[in-house]
Amino acid sequence: MGWSPIQLMKLKKEYDPEKDIIVWEGKGQLIQVPAGSFVIFMPHDAHLGGLMIDQAQPVRKIVLKVATG
Repeated sequence: MGWSPIQLMKLKKEYDPEKDIIVWEGKGQLIQVPAGSFVIFMPHDAHLGGLMIDQAQPVRKIVLKVATG
């Protein structure tokens, strides 16, 4: 996974409610997430999934959004 604090990124494409995505650009860190592990990203985190190290493998992805306030 790629990760960066959102304040270090530059907005490349506004939020698309149909695809539920915002596109950012900039530099961040790579995080290796081993099989059987999970990561939690907060609203102030930019993240990039779908990266691979050696070869493509199936990935199970679950997204939960929790309303605040």
